[in-house]
Amino acid sequence: MTDIKSVGYRFTKESKTVKLAAEAITKINRTPNYDISGGGSDANVFNAKGKETANLSIGYEKIHTVHEMIPISELKKAVELAYQLVKDVGQK
Repeated sequence: MTDIKSVGYRFTKESKTVKLAAEAITKINRTPNYDISGGGSDANVFNAKGKETANLSIGYEKIHTVHEMIPISELKKAVELAYQLVKDVGQK
């Protein structure tokens, strides 16, 4: 297995990936919220390999604790967002 060094990344609101996500979020009647994450993720690896990828938050509560959960209503919105993103990418 190849060892992939994961590095940090940063996008602006004008980045193609961020704009695509923001448009999809707006279409499902949510408001985009731009924030900086301090953790590592698969997105770090994808970006290091040249595949522009951003993390999207999906409504977790008490994240990274033994009480981590996601309300069903937020899980449904996450599915709606994923579906909207696929539709939008398919139209471009």
